[in-house]
Amino acid sequence: MANLAYTWKLLANNQDALALMEKCVDLCNKVLGSDHAHAISSFNTLSDWENSIKLLTATTDTTNFS
Repeated sequence: MANLAYTWKLLANNQDALALMEKCVDLCNKVLGSDHAHAISSFNTLSDWENSIKLLTATTDTTNFS
């Protein structure tokens, strides 16, 4: 599941990638517990992706091409 999210992110399908990674984080937390290394790693990945997309969006929104 996380591999598909990574693939979608590499293909610039960011919204679907984020949604799937959110599901991965939820599932990891439920199955493994929030203190498990895989759950923490998934959460950190999701946070990184959200931050990078926010920065990309902010940069794109403030760029004036005229």
